[in-house]
Amino acid sequence: MLTFVSMTDGESGENVSVPGAKPPQSTQPQPPQNPLDRKCEHRHYPLHLSGGGSMNPVIFGVIAGLLFGAVDVALMIPMEFADKKTAMLGAFLSRFAIGFLIPLVRMPLPPFVIGGIVGLLVSLPDAVITKAYVPILATGLLGGLAIGWAAGRFTA
Repeated sequence: MLTFVSMTDGESGENVSVPGAKPPQSTQPQPPQNPLDRKCEHRHYPLHLSGGGSMNPVIFGVIAGLLFGAVDVALMIPMEFADKKTAMLGAFLSRFAIGFLIPLVRMPLPPFVIGGIVGLLVSLPDAVITKAYVPILATGLLGGLAIGWAAGRFTA
């Protein structure tokens, strides 16, 4: 198949059709591609926060943190503590941090895995201090997985 490319004649400045010629390539340097913009090789998840949703990740994080903190505090209501108000405030702040950070963290992993990692890492200090490893790490992990999944679906 014969193709014609319109080019400008160098001497006269007229447009000339040249059979089989390739169009000129841009000489401007292309901006470097962000490695986080490519897709994971083994999954269809993007390597950054964009999951196709339209919510701002900061707003999503505030809402997720408030909800996760409120749920965790509600789970603590029937429990007995020496200083219940301080324990509930500490739990709320820890869970708020998990919900807030997950949609903002960038790693080359699926969003729910990022959530699980953040949930465990933020929960570790509380678990070590209270020596209540299983309930604190379990709620941190499960909440992190759920928030990570939701962040991957609904954040922009």
